[in-house]
Amino acid sequence: MEAARIATRELRRAAWNHDFTVEVSAQCGLHPAPCALLTMRSVHARYAVTLDPVGSIAFHRGKPQSWLMVPGMVGFPEQRLTVECLICPFRAASYPTLISYRSHTRESGDRCAFALYENGRAGLTVAIMGQSCETGIRLDYSQWQRIAVTWDGRTGSLRVFQDDGQASISAALAHSTATLGEARFSATLGLGQSIPGGGCLVFGQMPERFRDPSSFLNDYSFCGSLMSMSIWNRVLSRDDLNRHTLEAIRGDEAGLVAAWRFPQSSHEQGEGWNLCSEKENVPLLSGIASRSIKDVQGLRFCAGMGTVAVASRQLVPANSCAHLAATFERSWNVVLGSREVLDLGEWRGGEMAGEFTVEVIMAAARAAASCHVIRCEGQTSWAIGLDDARRPFFSVIGEREQGQEWHAPESLPPRRVRLAVTRSRAMMQMFIDGRLTAEWNDFAMNSESDGRLIAGGRGFAGRIGKIRIWARCLSPEELGGEQAETHLLYRWQPSPGQDAGLVIAPDPAATRIQLNLNGERLDTVPIQLPILTDENPTFSIGVAEDVTVNSLRILKRPTIPQTAQLEPPGEILLEFGGGLTSVALPCEVRQL
Repeated sequence: MEAARIATRELRRAAWNHDFTVEVSAQCGLHPAPCALLTMRSVHARYAVTLDPVGSIAFHRGKPQSWLMVPGMVGFPEQRLTVECLICPFRAASYPTLISYRSHTRESGDRCAFALYENGRAGLTVAIMGQSCETGIRLDYSQWQRIAVTWDGRTGSLRVFQDDGQASISAALAHSTATLGEARFSATLGLGQSIPGGGCLVFGQMPERFRDPSSFLNDYSFCGSLMSMSIWNRVLSRDDLNRHTLEAIRGDEAGLVAAWRFPQSSHEQGEGWNLCSEKENVPLLSGIASRSIKDVQGLRFCAGMGTVAVASRQLVPANSCAHLAATFERSWNVVLGSREVLDLGEWRGGEMAGEFTVEVIMAAARAAASCHVIRCEGQTSWAIGLDDARRPFFSVIGEREQGQEWHAPESLPPRRVRLAVTRSRAMMQMFIDGRLTAEWNDFAMNSESDGRLIAGGRGFAGRIGKIRIWARCLSPEELGGEQAETHLLYRWQPSPGQDAGLVIAPDPAATRIQLNLNGERLDTVPIQLPILTDENPTFSIGVAEDVTVNSLRILKRPTIPQTAQLEPPGEILLEFGGGLTSVALPCEVRQL
């Protein structure tokens, strides 16, 4: 490790209480356990940038029975359906079940509303609302294969696809992927039928009773591995299926109900991972034979702080070199009491003579009658404030205007909000978090006089985060976004150490982690970041087998570089290069 530098004082005092970015260039192999690329530990918190392998889970026969279950399946397709799974059966059973879906309704009765299982010499069998169809297709044992079933209840059209075993082996030897051919089976089944929603979906077992794992039938257990499974509420063509074979599913495709993957952390948490949703259709795991991931095809890029972790939906391909970046960005508030004010400086009012937009991010702890969140004091004064019922208002006092006030009909919620007032000609509108809440016609205002901007005061107690003023009327879609600087007259937001006389505190509702993979922005997730007060945190760069860190650096800035080749601006707080082995680095150490 010849290239290494560290700004120890800045790391200890500033980096972890401010915005920062962690950049890693790594060679990602097939390691079956999570790899911590960078870990920072302290007494009060823990930061980590890790790779979590995604592979298959193993189902076995015997006790305890292994299963995957979605107890309350949201959005299960009613009349148009595509089910696709990537499996590797190990040993045959009497009726190895891939998928069973049972709904607790009078229409379905005691039978499964949908099922896919192998029935001896009859091969794969599809059952829909009491009707079944034997396809004659046999599973290839000890061989990875993709099975897909499409069904249209309006026409009764049923099609079953399966990978060709020999073609898959030949493609694997050539380091490529075999595509599906024509449907191996076509028939008419369940014409005019509709599958009830709100049921329980199970992989690997056939239950006799709704949501009851104790009622699994022994002869219907699946023995093998499951790599992935997806369900669609539309009928996919063969080209669609092949496209998803060659390209990873993102999770936002039209008609996708659920797409399940199984990272290594799923064993520890007892849950799978749904690409489409963080809360809905999360599969529960039980009795899985192995505690480690097998057949790793990709890795999830994760960033965590404290007890909160953010994971990318897009996978990092195994056996590839990836440029990863995680930005930890927090916002700040100035905390004002009922008697405290914030002087924002001089204001030239002539630029607000026509259209304008005033936007303020704030949270009111309490409000007195006619307290002001922000006001301009001059020959013509205007103010955005709250009355004693926490209803926002806009007021104007001047030579032409004699104490006019326009009140919104609803009160502000007791949380952080984005309050905006726009003017277009004689129309005044007020928005709360981008939602129109009040509108006034025949609005007249002489705002050409200069003055001084003041925040808080007159009984306002709470927090103010960001203030922006434009010389144009923003659309509802633009409100709350990071608009261009065009016609932006004024911007103010607090930062730590800005003024020793002000109380500056982090805004827990306006902090986010942004993930970036190979120059492409991934999910942005708002979280609550802990505040570190430790003087001596310790960094660990842990490199696992088959994963090599080529370079790593920490930047004191909140913007992720768009490509790996760009040299990002901003101060470098920590930098390594030349390939790394596992190392622990206290901040006191200046040289390795």
